[in-house]
Amino acid sequence: MALYVFGSMIAYGLGSLISGLILEAAPRGLFAGLPLIGGLAPWRLTFILVGASGAVILLLLLALREPPRRADTPTGQPQTGTLSFAEGLRAMAARARVFVCYYGALALFAVGGSVATMWGAVFLTRAYGLDIGTAGQSLGTGQIVWAVLGAALAGVVVDKVGARGGAALRMRLAATLTLLAIPSALPVLAGNVTLATLLLGAIMGVMALYGTAMLAILSEIAPPSLRGFAVALYAFVMTLIGASLGPIAVAGLTENVFADPAQVGWSMAIVGTCALGLSAVLAFVAAGAIARE
Repeated sequence: MALYVFGSMIAYGLGSLISGLILEAAPRGLFAGLPLIGGLAPWRLTFILVGASGAVILLLLLALREPPRRADTPTGQPQTGTLSFAEGLRAMAARARVFVCYYGALALFAVGGSVATMWGAVFLTRAYGLDIGTAGQSLGTGQIVWAVLGAALAGVVVDKVGARGGAALRMRLAATLTLLAIPSALPVLAGNVTLATLLLGAIMGVMALYGTAMLAILSEIAPPSLRGFAVALYAFVMTLIGASLGPIAVAGLTENVFADPAQVGWSMAIVGTCALGLSAVLAFVAAGAIARE
């Protein structure tokens, strides 16, 4: 699971780094000869070129096959049915306290984490005057380094914690990691660009550990027949809900409350601190519910 999470964490850093390189090179005409897109504004060109990497992922997905699961069948034969969305929710409702707190903590962690990953480069340009290309490269490099460190620790730490206390102790680990993520939402307090970049990049190390812990927990608390649905819901909550609400909330505060683009750092601090604090509370509640089962 640490390797799985490592891939997504590295992707954040590579995305920032490559975007920074494209934004730096595009004004010099490096991509002017490309058909159809060569004349686009640098930021539009960056979206297209970085997003095009998704086509490679689609090709790789064609090679994947879902293995048959035998654990839930008394005869040992592969199970044939799949759970509908409604059936999956009904199965989780029987343990609502565990799953509601688990997914609530996950969504709020994604909201808080996205403050650093989605707004970090913009903050560096507004607070310290970096051009967007330089900000992307600096942030991307830091994110990659932190992701490698986090992934290197994740497998060992999560396995040892699980061996000592099972899913409940892993959930407490996730809650603690959530609190450790809060400084990444506070670059506005850094005082200099080096420390601000360090704080923004550090979220990748925490996310590598957190993601590994949460997926390991899910494999323990969800029975085999429910795991496919549970992981799909994990991805939905983490990305479409959590990682979408965070950037929107920061933008809303900056434009409608502070009414000053230069105050984006304080918007990041408010959204990130509140979301991560509530996430930690829910994670501790989930840990208690798991321990009582």
